[in-house]
Amino acid sequence: MAACRTIRAELPGGAYLEVDQQDLLRNTESVSQKVAEFLDLGPDDAKTLPRLFQKRRPQETAPGSASKTYSLENPGWSETEQAIFKRHCAAEMEMYGYGAGSEYYR
Repeated sequence: MAACRTIRAELPGGAYLEVDQQDLLRNTESVSQKVAEFLDLGPDDAKTLPRLFQKRRPQETAPGSASKTYSLENPGWSETEQAIFKRHCAAEMEMYGYGAGSEYYR
């Protein structure tokens, strides 16, 4: 995520489109439309895109798990493991507005 922020700052406006995974899961149709417009897809490909996003979810470890929001306590990590996670991820989570609880966004 840090690399994305660095690269984003170097790109001209309109040269990229960022899509949050949860937005894609929860608002598949509208996000698909934005992606299709950004990529200048034809009508047939634009119609296929939402179905593709709904069907292929490599981040989903169990059916429905990708759309769930977990808190930092959910994985059952020890205090030491949570501290390691926070040390490596808290700054980027803050930069993107993510919370550590089940609220997803702060």
